[in-house]
Amino acid sequence: MTQYATRSRDSAGNGYDSESARHSRELKLVADLERLPGVVSAAVWLDDTGAIRDVRITASPVSPRLIVANAASAVLRRHGFEMEPAAIHVDHARAPAEDAVAHTPGILDGGAAASRYLLLHELSIGRSGGHVTIAVQIGCRGEIFRGEATEMDSEAGRIRAAVRATLSAAQRVSDGVALGLEATSALDVFGRRFVAVSVEAAAGRRFTTLHGFVGFDIQRSVEEAAILATLRAIERWIAW
Repeated sequence: MTQYATRSRDSAGNGYDSESARHSRELKLVADLERLPGVVSAAVWLDDTGAIRDVRITASPVSPRLIVANAASAVLRRHGFEMEPAAIHVDHARAPAEDAVAHTPGILDGGAAASRYLLLHELSIGRSGGHVTIAVQIGCRGEIFRGEATEMDSEAGRIRAAVRATLSAAQRVSDGVALGLEATSALDVFGRRFVAVSVEAAAGRRFTTLHGFVGFDIQRSVEEAAILATLRAIERWIAW
């Protein structure tokens, strides 16, 4: 089975940036962002050249988005990255309903609360006999969790495999959380292509459906988009 890794290479075949070095920088940036007043959690993605691809922050409900974004931009600047506050995604955290928390031990304490962000660490793709096997590693607070899934080697199958592998890895982050694939779709919207993911999630008596939506193009594969859409869908659920 041939393995393919998501790492850019130059004409000499050398990787622009090692996965481990890039992940270490992501974790350092996240740690500094999460020290900001009002920041509940943060996630940073670097591309293969080491440049920032995306920054997402969850702030406390009373923290103004603009102030948080300005402070985050200043933190990134200290690390040598230029990113305008308007390009930083800031959302407000929303606590689970009181009755749901009362019936769901562990949602706000222990393992789930310790998981404040999920990062794509590594993606590998193998093909054999008309099937594709996707292995995903996600990082959470310095630990790596792995999941794997096999589907038919079609675009829809690759999306399903990427989502299922991500959910398998994510379930290992926090005890008592169950995640299942409800549906996926590749959509054409305003001349761009997107992966839409719907995930069923349960913890104790608490149940919900989560959704993620990420675009893909020649620079981002459909498999990577499916993984990122899944992480965006489930991240807050895992964090709680």
